Amino acid sequence: MFKFIHGYDKHFLRGLEKRGLLTDNIGVKLMHNFPIPDKEKFNIAAARGTELYSLIKENKYMFLIDRMQGGTFYHKYNFDRSLINEYSEMLGEEFLGIQIHEMGSVLNGDWKRIRKQMGDIPPPWSPKQIHDAILKVSACKWCIHLSCGTAEEYSEKTYPETWRDYSRAMEELFLKRQSETGGYLISSNSFLMSTGMEYRLGVRTVMPEVGAQLSLVRLQIALARGMSKAFGRIWGAYYEPWGGESLSAPHYFTEGFNEWRLDNSNFPHDFTSNGENGGSSRVLQSRIYHYLLMSGAKYLAEEWGTTNTFYDWTDYELTPYGKVKKEFIDFSEKMQDVEAYIPFAVILPRSFEAVDLGYIANPDRQEYVGRILTGTLKESFENIRKILALIYVRNGKIYGNEGHAITNSRFGDFFDVIYDDLNSEVYKKYDCLVDATYGNAFSRSDTATGLNVLAGSDIELLADEVNRLIGKKSPCVVSGEVHWMLSRGNDKWFLSIFNNEGVGRSAAKGDYLIREADKDAEIVFRQIPANLNVIASLNGNIEKKDGNTFISTVKAGGFLILEFI
Repeated sequence: MFKFIHGYDKHFLRGLEKRGLLTDNIGVKLMHNFPIPDKEKFNIAAARGTELYSLIKENKYMFLIDRMQGGTFYHKYNFDRSLINEYSEMLGEEFLGIQIHEMGSVLNGDWKRIRKQMGDIPPPWSPKQIHDAILKVSACKWCIHLSCGTAEEYSEKTYPETWRDYSRAMEELFLKRQSETGGYLISSNSFLMSTGMEYRLGVRTVMPEVGAQLSLVRLQIALARGMSKAFGRIWGAYYEPWGGESLSAPHYFTEGFNEWRLDNSNFPHDFTSNGENGGSSRVLQSRIYHYLLMSGAKYLAEEWGTTNTFYDWTDYELTPYGKVKKEFIDFSEKMQDVEAYIPFAVILPRSFEAVDLGYIANPDRQEYVGRILTGTLKESFENIRKILALIYVRNGKIYGNEGHAITNSRFGDFFDVIYDDLNSEVYKKYDCLVDATYGNAFSRSDTATGLNVLAGSDIELLADEVNRLIGKKSPCVVSGEVHWMLSRGNDKWFLSIFNNEGVGRSAAKGDYLIREADKDAEIVFRQIPANLNVIASLNGNIEKKDGNTFISTVKAGGFLILEFI
């Protein structure tokens, strides 16, 4: 069952109920940012006998603690282990856990900041040296600008020079935080997706951060979905509304408050200064929500939703953000148990421990995770980049400033992304595998015996074969520079067509659409579909051309979801 996770505040919950957003299929998120008062943090706010505890226990709501590190400034917090265990026993897998946020990318950021501030002073550095140096560039003076640890913790480490060193540093950090939280981590990664490593180290579930700040959201989802299926876990996503020109978040709330408790006295960026026109577009918000549902996500949380849903907590009038949310929740209630149709998987080598989205998106980038590669590792990773870029990188003419997030590319969503060291039964679930390992090592392994494996060494031959297999395996084929995917549920097929180009967002204009980006897509069914219906649309329509062929017009930023038998 798909569940929408709402931020917890008793005043906010009243509005959700009043406006019809408080359904049975929801979750609750407790914000755990560094400026949040102690009385509103887990040990007190979620203690036995509190309103939050009773709400979750009586309704069996999915529960997420957001967060213990990453994205903002690290503050050490000793979670009540017995209370954590109680929620786990109460909810099972629907106690999602304690979020570790953007571990790979913000760990890099911390080290860059430390090394820059220490200047010519050679290591080792004392906790006081690191603290005082970072304090000088910290907006907040009582919680300095480090996201993944304390000055004392960094004083005990050395800078990871190579990619392999950095991989070990990520692993050590994850295991330390996993130990501190009793093994209840849930990860939310963005620019650097270390999903494979985290599942290997016992993460509870994963929810990629998705939004306009990120490139290649579809690759994030393919990795999260594929590895979650391999480990038998549910997965979800974490929507971030930042974006626009200049960078900010949308801010509709009129009561001078935000759920993060951030302001210019404690944070270096004023994310709320652009008001209603801040952040990414409402068009992208709607498209991302529907895309995640049709991709098979089981839950969706928001990074900044509690104070964006209503203008105030008196009348609870829905904002444009809240209206998108309400429309989507109404649709999702009718679309439970949807699974994406994914006949293929890309096989990555374990050495590619983290999927660096910037490295994949930019063929000229020489650095992987901020480090220069050499030798066979460089050669191997560049081939991986070509394969993943073939499937996911933006294709066609660029319009607007949001088409890099979910991309129109050469292929629809027919792939999971998984690793080469999984149980052999995992690979048997796919009709075809694409070998992205160095020298096609996976294809030559005993594990690959009896499997249909395509070599990833010749990109154009691979492209031709993938196109042929999609036409052979799928009930329909879509052409026309759009993004498309198929899903199954309740003995029906669902065809989703997205036009991810043509949306702009700025503080001056808000959302604006570029009509030159409107697309006509041709849909050819293998046989005439029965009961073909439009079940969701944002500026999309469909007309029959002849026989088994239909034409769908999807305007800039729009989408169309069809059902058929």
